Amino acid sequence: MFAGVGPAIVLFAAGLAIGLTYGMSTGDLRYETPRLLTATMATLPAVWVMAGIAVALFGLLPRFAAFVSWAAFAVFLILELGWEMRQVSQYVFDLSPFAHVHWSAEVTVRSLLSLTVVAMLLTVAGLIGFRHRDVG
Repeated sequence: MFAGVGPAIVLFAAGLAIGLTYGMSTGDLRYETPRLLTATMATLPAVWVMAGIAVALFGLLPRFAAFVSWAAFAVFLILELGWEMRQVSQYVFDLSPFAHVHWSAEVTVRSLLSLTVVAMLLTVAGLIGFRHRDVG
């Protein structure tokens, strides 16, 4: 199974559940469900970037891949929390891939495609690095 399909299924299920739940509570299923499902699915390229970082690290720095991948995710979370509490500027928050698909940002096709290309490049770099390792 393609690695990007798993997160897509999870995000789709979460977005559908959020949309249906909120739609039923407001009585507007036909508007809220697609709106919230779309908003949830818009975060998929940022999740792919995070996965691309993990693959790149696994291929290029296998000893540190798990630690640095989780550390990067923690940094992205801290950046978002700091930005939401007005302790971090927008320029610093923009270092996180999740800043470009945040609910408060204007999510454009360009930002989605840019994140997808970055995720692909990171994944390819990791696969090339893995290919050059002496795995056996």
